[in-house]
Amino acid sequence: ENLNVTPFSEYLFTAYVKKATPASGVKITVGSFELQTSASQPANEWFKVEKRIATLNDTAIAVAFTVNGTANIDGVSIVPAKDMGTEQKTYLSDIAWKEYNNLPYCDDDTTGSGKISLGTMATFDKGIFTHPLPAEPVYVTYDLTGRNYTSFRSFVGYNNSSRPDTAQTQFFVYVDGKLAAESPVLVMNKAYWFDVDITGASELKIMQSDGGDGYAFDGACWADAALYTALSEEGNVVLESPSDIDLSNLVYI
Repeated sequence: ENLNVTPFSEYLFTAYVKKATPASGVKITVGSFELQTSASQPANEWFKVEKRIATLNDTAIAVAFTVNGTANIDGVSIVPAKDMGTEQKTYLSDIAWKEYNNLPYCDDDTTGSGKISLGTMATFDKGIFTHPLPAEPVYVTYDLTGRNYTSFRSFVGYNNSSRPDTAQTQFFVYVDGKLAAESPVLVMNKAYWFDVDITGASELKIMQSDGGDGYAFDGACWADAALYTALSEEGNVVLESPSDIDLSNLVYI
């Protein structure tokens, strides 16, 4: 099943599953994301399977279900994450950095557009522009001490400047000095989405390397880069079954 989506957007995918036996298994594939039930989840009871996902340069996303054994699946929905109101968003370009080794640009990809770009695919109002140095990756660090952030999320890719088709670069995220996530090596008009848990962290470092082919043409963007704080869930209702779902503002598959 294919669902129409908006490129470079975040969504919250939800499904409710009831397994016939503990050994029954359900794998849900949403684009490049996978959700998997486990044997620890009880049989004959509805439980919620939920995943935050993001589209890249996509106008449709495929959803598939693989069932091992017998299971019921209901209440399947995908909702724009911005409509959920469960987080507070702080753009990385709106806070002070702690340290850098090559001056980053905030909300400007240096092409003269006054925007942040991901190749010719999309533009954004907010983000960080970085460029590796001749002999080392570029990095920017941020002090998160006492901020109560729970996640860092960003789209990454080359900016909209002319470059050889073979030019390549790579992106990394460090949390408290340890590598937390890395992109594949990217070329022009290819992008990646980071979703990194920073709960309790005191430092975030974003890093971009030359991808192994030298630093020329490697101006790139961390588009829509932001820190998120989970809002209190006090007062939310625990859903006992799919029949309890509020049907308003949901897109069903």
